[in-house]
Amino acid sequence: MKSRTAAEWLHKLWYKYKEVKKGVYQDGHEREDVVAYRQGEFLPALDHLKPYMVKWELDIDGNPSVIFPENLPAGQRPIALVTHDESTFDSNEGRGYSWMKEGQRPLRKRSRGKGIMISDFVTAGGRLQAPSWLDIEDLPSVGLSDDLNLRYSPYSATMKVEYGGDQGWKGDDLVNQVVQVAVPIVSWAFPGCQAVFLFNNATSHSAFASDALHAKSMSLRQGGAQNKLRPGINPLTLQPQPMVDELGITKGLKRVLEERGLWRRGLPLQCFKPGTNKRRKTWLQGGICCARALIANQEDFKNQKCKLPEEVELKDHLVLFDPKFPCEINFIEYVGGAAKRYTRNNCGYSIKALRKLIPEALESVSAQQIWKYANKVDRIMNAYRD
Repeated sequence: MKSRTAAEWLHKLWYKYKEVKKGVYQDGHEREDVVAYRQGEFLPALDHLKPYMVKWELDIDGNPSVIFPENLPAGQRPIALVTHDESTFDSNEGRGYSWMKEGQRPLRKRSRGKGIMISDFVTAGGRLQAPSWLDIEDLPSVGLSDDLNLRYSPYSATMKVEYGGDQGWKGDDLVNQVVQVAVPIVSWAFPGCQAVFLFNNATSHSAFASDALHAKSMSLRQGGAQNKLRPGINPLTLQPQPMVDELGITKGLKRVLEERGLWRRGLPLQCFKPGTNKRRKTWLQGGICCARALIANQEDFKNQKCKLPEEVELKDHLVLFDPKFPCEINFIEYVGGAAKRYTRNNCGYSIKALRKLIPEALESVSAQQIWKYANKVDRIMNAYRD
């Protein structure tokens, strides 16, 4: 009643409850390439795995309980879907809506201030956690030391980093988190299961290993600062083709293409956009226009996976990438949104307050709520299938 009375008086004083906007968000989830990937690759991949996936139902206490699939084919393990997201929380990011008079804006700090990034793993039954009966000594110790306190709990796969200055979160950091923390916790939380890790389509997630067969890592001439790549497969001989010569010097594209019978005199390293000094990216689709296009069209280079799925598959688990603009079809996006809403509503406008607030925000999203988000996403994906 008090809040309703206050709202009525604010209206009489010509205030309106409006969103404080800082910019324009462009939604591209119906873009042609996004639709093609979502309908042609992403959803069919999930449909193929769905019969083998563990399911979640609420027990008599209203908590999500895991149900393992039965009558699986010989050699097929149950599959646990584990989705990942990275969320940023800024110390000066307050409520999105505020009471204000027409033509006025609230006085706020211009910068977002210092922030904390959370790298989180969630299942349809809650956050990825190791069982409580495990001894702490048996759990992964990565990120738990006093000088590198990146994890909130030994039982959780969630990691954090305060960004700004020289600090940041790189693709290799995520690979280490998955391999050294998330994978061991999955083996305890879902014994005997194979995980399918679901990541968004961020550029950092599609980075290649330093020795990967990637055309962009190669120069035209041998030696220099180019990376030493792993051996490829020569299509003429079907034998391994070293990417370094007998003296250990890195081969250039010219030498590699000569050995494959593909070199043409005067072939450029990479084509330029007409009338500019900017290199074209058409070599990514292969072709014969330049050296990088030729090598990118070779089977061993086309089949080269980026580092994240490569490392995860070595641990006998699977990786899927969301379509771009995945907000409505990945339930962890709703989980992160609910946690950010909590921090905005309780913003203390300092990094010290934010450090204390984020664990509360993560705990404010219950396992039951996460289960509801997962079911909502299932209904949305069924609508896309139809």
